[in-house]
Amino acid sequence: MHTVDLYRWRLVDPWTGRAYTTSYRMAAADAHALDPDAQPVESSLERRSVPDGVHEHEHTSGRHLGSA
Repeated sequence: MHTVDLYRWRLVDPWTGRAYTTSYRMAAADAHALDPDAQPVESSLERRSVPDGVHEHEHTSGRHLGSA
């Protein structure tokens, strides 16, 4: 399991040059792919635990593969 930090971001639209804040959270790599100067909205931090593989996913879901 690893933890991912997700934020809403302040970006600049390349077509209009206008700044905006995303309505959804995303990882830093995704935000910087859209705008290399993207800035996180600090108060929007959400940390999620993400499974590294299927064997860990089974322990995070409410349903187990062996049950009906």
